[in-house]
Amino acid sequence: NKSSEADDGFLCRIALQFPDELLVDASEVCWLMEEAISGVYKNKLMSQLDVFAEDEVEIPLKQELKDEIKKHVSQPPLVFILGDTTYGSCCPDDIAAQHLNANVLVHYGYACL
Repeated sequence: NKSSEADDGFLCRIALQFPDELLVDASEVCWLMEEAISGVYKNKLMSQLDVFAEDEVEIPLKQELKDEIKKHVSQPPLVFILGDTTYGSCCPDDIAAQHLNANVLVHYGYACL
Protein backbone atom coordinates (compact mmCIF):
# COMPACT_ATOMS: atom_id res chain seq x y z
CA ASN A 1 0.00 0.00 0.00
CA LYS A 2 1.73 3.14 -1.23
CA SER A 3 -0.03 5.53 1.15
CA SER A 4 1.05 3.61 4.25
CA GLU A 5 4.63 3.45 2.94
CA ALA A 6 4.74 7.23 2.59
CA ASP A 7 3.34 7.78 6.07
CA ASP A 8 5.32 5.23 8.07
CA GLY A 9 7.61 7.88 9.58
CA PHE A 10 10.81 6.78 7.86
CA LEU A 11 12.80 8.75 5.31
CA CYS A 12 13.58 5.58 3.36
CA ARG A 13 13.92 1.83 3.89
CA ILE A 14 17.25 0.18 3.02
CA ALA A 15 17.74 -3.58 3.19
CA LEU A 16 21.29 -4.85 3.68
CA GLN A 17 22.19 -8.42 2.75
CA PHE A 18 25.50 -9.88 3.88
CA PRO A 19 27.07 -13.25 3.14
CA ASP A 20 27.54 -15.44 6.22
CA GLU A 21 31.24 -14.60 6.55
CA LEU A 22 30.48 -10.85 6.79
CA LEU A 23 27.52 -11.04 9.20
CA VAL A 24 29.81 -10.19 12.11
CA ASP A 25 30.13 -6.64 10.67
CA ALA A 26 26.50 -6.22 9.62
CA SER A 27 25.17 -4.32 12.64
CA GLU A 28 28.06 -1.84 12.63
CA VAL A 29 27.59 -1.18 8.90
CA CYS A 30 23.87 -0.73 9.48
CA TRP A 31 24.36 1.87 12.25
CA LEU A 32 27.03 3.75 10.30
CA MET A 33 24.82 3.87 7.21
CA GLU A 34 21.87 5.21 9.21
CA GLU A 35 24.04 7.93 10.75
CA ALA A 36 25.59 8.90 7.41
CA ILE A 37 22.26 9.12 5.58
CA SER A 38 20.68 11.10 8.41
CA GLY A 39 23.60 13.53 8.53
CA VAL A 40 23.73 14.17 4.80
CA TYR A 41 19.96 14.52 4.50
CA LYS A 42 19.72 16.86 7.48
CA ASN A 43 22.54 19.07 6.16
CA LYS A 44 20.93 19.25 2.72
CA LEU A 45 17.53 20.21 4.16
CA MET A 46 19.00 22.74 6.56
CA SER A 47 20.88 24.40 3.70
CA GLN A 48 17.53 24.63 1.85
CA LEU A 49 16.08 26.29 4.92
CA ASP A 50 18.86 28.90 4.76
CA VAL A 51 18.07 29.51 1.07
CA PHE A 52 14.39 30.06 1.89
CA ALA A 53 15.35 32.53 4.62
CA GLU A 54 17.27 34.63 2.05
CA ASP A 55 14.67 34.40 -0.74
CA GLU A 56 11.90 36.89 -1.29
CA VAL A 57 9.17 34.34 -0.54
CA GLU A 58 5.83 35.27 0.99
CA ILE A 59 5.88 34.92 4.78
CA PRO A 60 3.07 32.28 5.07
CA LEU A 61 4.63 30.18 2.31
CA LYS A 62 8.08 30.55 3.89
CA GLN A 63 6.76 29.28 7.24
CA GLU A 64 4.99 26.38 5.53
CA LEU A 65 8.21 25.39 3.78
CA LYS A 66 10.17 25.65 7.06
CA ASP A 67 7.64 23.44 8.83
CA GLU A 68 7.80 20.85 6.05
CA ILE A 69 11.61 20.78 6.13
CA LYS A 70 11.66 20.42 9.91
CA LYS A 71 9.21 17.52 9.65
CA HIS A 72 11.43 15.73 7.13
CA VAL A 73 14.58 16.32 9.19
CA SER A 74 12.99 14.38 12.02
CA GLN A 75 12.35 11.32 9.80
CA PRO A 76 15.18 8.80 10.18
CA PRO A 77 16.10 6.27 7.52
CA LEU A 78 15.29 2.65 8.35
CA VAL A 79 18.32 0.51 7.56
CA PHE A 80 17.87 -3.17 8.33
CA ILE A 81 19.67 -6.47 7.80
CA LEU A 82 18.11 -9.33 5.89
CA GLY A 83 18.84 -12.63 7.59
CA ASP A 84 18.35 -16.24 6.59
CA THR A 85 18.14 -15.67 2.86
CA THR A 86 15.83 -17.82 0.76
CA TYR A 87 18.52 -19.24 -1.51
CA GLY A 88 22.27 -18.85 -1.08
CA SER A 89 24.10 -15.82 0.26
CA CYS A 90 25.22 -15.10 -3.30
CA CYS A 91 21.62 -14.51 -4.42
CA PRO A 92 20.17 -11.06 -3.71
CA ASP A 93 16.95 -11.68 -1.78
CA ASP A 94 14.74 -9.17 -3.53
CA ILE A 95 11.61 -11.02 -2.41
CA ALA A 96 12.41 -10.47 1.29
CA ALA A 97 13.30 -6.84 0.56
CA GLN A 98 9.95 -6.35 -1.22
CA HIS A 99 8.07 -7.92 1.68
CA LEU A 100 9.68 -5.36 4.00
CA ASN A 101 8.91 -2.47 1.60
CA ALA A 102 12.59 -1.71 1.06
CA ASN A 103 13.33 1.14 -1.33
CA VAL A 104 16.85 -0.20 -1.88
CA LEU A 105 18.58 -3.57 -1.48
CA VAL A 106 22.34 -3.45 -0.91
CA HIS A 107 23.98 -6.84 -1.42
CA TYR A 108 27.50 -7.33 -0.05
CA GLY A 109 29.92 -9.91 -1.38
CA TYR A 110 29.79 -12.10 -4.44
CA ALA A 111 26.52 -12.15 -6.36
CA CYS A 112 25.67 -14.94 -8.80
CA LEU A 113 23.57 -12.69 -11.00
